[in-house]
Amino acid sequence: MSSVSTMKTPMPPRRTALVGGLLMAAGPLSIALYGSALPTIVSELGTSDAMGKLLLAVYFAAFALAQLVCGPLSDS
Repeated sequence: MSSVSTMKTPMPPRRTALVGGLLMAAGPLSIALYGSALPTIVSELGTSDAMGKLLLAVYFAAFALAQLVCGPLSDS
């Protein structure tokens, strides 16, 4: 019986920094794009301002939940 190593090689530091930077930029970028497009979204969908703002609140909640779930998963 030969022992096979199950250890995976870690991601190179440069790639880790790049992926981390892109993930950190995704949240603020999407909020900036959505915020400026909110009046157009509301008018095109024929809905109220309150519903457009509710969609933004749901996005914030989903983003926070994803960080709560993915954070511990990445640490394990």
